[in-house]
Formats: sequence, C-alpha cells, structure tokens
Amino acid sequence: MMVTNLWGSRTHAIAQSVVVGFYPVMLANRELVDASQDWLDANPEANPALRRVVSENRDGVARALAAQQRDAQRMKA
Repeated sequence: MMVTNLWGSRTHAIAQSVVVGFYPVMLANRELVDASQDWLDANPEANPALRRVVSENRDGVARALAAQQRDAQRMKA
C-alpha cells in the first residue's frame, strides 16, 4: 500500500500531514467510511499511529454524515 510505504519512509509529522491532507473528506459519503474501514480491516499490522489517523478521518466523515442526516430530518419536520 502506498500509504504504509509513505508512513514508513517519512517523519511522523510529514507522514501525518500527507495522510490527513490527502484524505478525501470532501467526498463525505458512506462509501468513504466503508472504504476506510475496509483498509483498517485489511491492514491490522499497519503502524498504530497511521491506523489512528485513518480511524480519526473515518470517524469525522461518519459524524458529518450523521449530522447531515439529522439536519435533513429536521428540515422535513
């Protein structure tokens, strides 16, 4: 995986900045949450700090989707 190679070949600060910066948060949808979880499931041996960054990004998208759903429900009421 490119991201695991990147993580292993850069300093923590640089690798984290790249992973966070390139995470496609603007594409916030269920598929992104699922793809992030699939990566986590497929890469249990990945660096724990990298897994944390991916998990935090996934969780941020999941929260955004939940908020959007809640807003949509309120608009209907």
